[in-house]
Amino acid sequence: SDPGKIGLNNLLEKDINLAVAYALRDILRAEGVNVLMTREGDAYLSADDRVALAAEQSPDLFLSIHCNSYEDDATVGGIETYYYPGDDASRTWASYVQTALISASGTSDRGVKENELIVLHYTEMPSIMAELGFLTNSQEGDLLQTSAYQTLLAQALADGTFAYLDTLY
Repeated sequence: SDPGKIGLNNLLEKDINLAVAYALRDILRAEGVNVLMTREGDAYLSADDRVALAAEQSPDLFLSIHCNSYEDDATVGGIETYYYPGDDASRTWASYVQTALISASGTSDRGVKENELIVLHYTEMPSIMAELGFLTNSQEGDLLQTSAYQTLLAQALADGTFAYLDTLY
């Protein structure tokens, strides 16, 4: 019921997000990580539902995967990662993920930023949101549609997460 952002040529954020999530899930499971998905198909879950699921399942980390859009300027692009203000663990994890995403993709670095989104605020574990590019930017939109780029981003998300986890153990 909510396709998320809509890019050029009716590119739907929900489709890109789920494809990257599947690729990330497979990468993490191959490394022995127990992965919980908030959705396995084309289903809508509100932010509150996602927070409730996280509270019920109590995972070690919570990652929200998204894409950006900016209809006023199709040249705007890049990747950014968000965390809740004052959450040092999430800020650190977001920094590792952002570094890995920029290194892997070579795209514009929009930085690590604070945001008071529900899924960042009300989850009890370190929580970040990765915005993987702009669907309204023709170059990024074209890349985001390819399985090779989706897998590259998923691997970067995994690499950044493992780098963060290495600092804890």
